[in-house]
Amino acid sequence: MSYHRKSGNTKSYQTRNLCDDRLRELKGRGRPGMFRWRMLSGLSLMALTGCGGGPEFASVEGVVSLDAKPIADVEVQFIPDITQATYGPPNSAYTDANGRYRITATRTSGAVVGKNRICVRDATVMMPLGAGGASGETASNPEGSVRRSRLPALYSDAARSPLGSVEIRPGSQTIHFTIKSVP
Repeated sequence: MSYHRKSGNTKSYQTRNLCDDRLRELKGRGRPGMFRWRMLSGLSLMALTGCGGGPEFASVEGVVSLDAKPIADVEVQFIPDITQATYGPPNSAYTDANGRYRITATRTSGAVVGKNRICVRDATVMMPLGAGGASGETASNPEGSVRRSRLPALYSDAARSPLGSVEIRPGSQTIHFTIKSVP
């Protein structure tokens, strides 16, 4: 669409496009192209962050037992199973003297809702000799160097752990894990 407009002092008429006038208006508000740059930056940022929609988290608690007896000082890891389309950060908790563990959900942490692989590791292996954990054990190691794990190594491998994969549902739930000395 075009119209005729009288220009300045020359008293001549020029035909101009309405888009030209709109561009001149926009140029008066800032640098040309800034609007496009800001829009593109905003859209890119939303795409990279996922528009704020991250994984959903749940609370999980339970008891870990070794050969039917609760075991203290064990790390229980919940690792989202990407082969089952569960994505998010892993989370873990340590058992107390009664073998109880607890992961509490917040907006930014907890056990990721969906399928999670479970790993269990003996935390006393990482403690300095003479330091007792929740179990209170302070006995020194006769060899004086490395502690042996109380759990079979197979349980600490996410891909091969006999505990496998568990389904975490929204909300709170109780999940107990039983470990065997000989898997």
